[in-house]
Amino acid sequence: MELVSVVIPTFNRACLIVAAIDSVLDQTHPHYEIIVVDDGSTDDTGQRLRERYGSRIRYVYQENQGESAARNRGIALAKGALVAFLDSDDIWLPSKLEEQVAALRARLGSPMVFCQVLLVDKDGRDLDQAPLGTELTQDTVALEQVYQGNVIVNSTVLARRSALESVGGFDPQIRYGEDWDLWVRLATLGELLLLPKPLTKFRLYSQGQSRVPSVERAQKELADHLYILEKNVPLLKGRLSPETMAVARANRYADAGWVCYSVGETDLAQRYFSIVYDLCPTYFADFADVVHRYALRFGRERPAWDPIRFVETVYRHPPPPLHAYRQQGQVLQGKLWMQRGFESYRARRWRDAFWSTLRGVERDGQWLRNRGVQAILVKSLWRWIAGSVLKGPAFT
Repeated sequence: MELVSVVIPTFNRACLIVAAIDSVLDQTHPHYEIIVVDDGSTDDTGQRLRERYGSRIRYVYQENQGESAARNRGIALAKGALVAFLDSDDIWLPSKLEEQVAALRARLGSPMVFCQVLLVDKDGRDLDQAPLGTELTQDTVALEQVYQGNVIVNSTVLARRSALESVGGFDPQIRYGEDWDLWVRLATLGELLLLPKPLTKFRLYSQGQSRVPSVERAQKELADHLYILEKNVPLLKGRLSPETMAVARANRYADAGWVCYSVGETDLAQRYFSIVYDLCPTYFADFADVVHRYALRFGRERPAWDPIRFVETVYRHPPPPLHAYRQQGQVLQGKLWMQRGFESYRARRWRDAFWSTLRGVERDGQWLRNRGVQAILVKSLWRWIAGSVLKGPAFT
């Protein structure tokens, strides 16, 4: 039975890493080692882990060098032929290793396997959101798809140690996207396997995770991502078409543009999207769908996020090629208001249900033809008014 080396980098997460390690100890695949690389923590991580786990884990401390250096240290210490990565604030489901080991055993030509992801809050409670990765419809991901954007969460990956060593591990020069850079290089060795089920829990808003967007961060991420694309050009020459490489660059500028829109920096967003249009005009073919997707994505990543205001900002200051399509924004706002109305109605928040549904109808009058929408407007208004007067449990 294959030995799996589980590499867990950590920094000042004494309150969270216990759940991560316990999820490894609960694995149905019994043959593993746990390597915790403490990247310069100043809390009581070391003491807590030594007292709780003793010799069941290998704890290594190093001066702070960043996550890439910590993971590379773990790979260097690994004894197993397979290496799994687990961030210290994430959690595995019990069959994660067993199922992934079986998948790699069945596909000897694949360098790694990953899975879908359940989203949980900072306290580990499941969020009512679709798992990450459900948009991937095949059981393999080829180099072209990986190069165009990161679709893999680090804590889902089980890789062959020989493959990691052959491509050089993580690049410590990269702060944003170091895992994506590694997946691109691994994808040159063979298709990456996907288990189409959620076997990892990804914690949102955990301690130390900054979800506050800023133009400065967007620009730093863009610089790192463009560096990743450029550094891999010699490796990918002849493997990918110029069109694919142009799309990859367009996606990176677009990501930065969306962040700029989300914080109100519309001039910079428009400049980024002008570059997107020059690189890949087809990016704007389904623009309304892309706006909707980013509105929901930011909603997952940020507390107190208002996707409707984001859509309004985008369509008030659209990318230059789309000035003639501002009406799309009204329709999309109507869709989001209506979604909020449905959610409020199910939660028996009658006042919010009525006003949100009404605003949806104001943005897109087509909704008024829907009998379900008509019923929500009438019933929520009646229950809201009746509840205000009667204050009864049936209404409030």
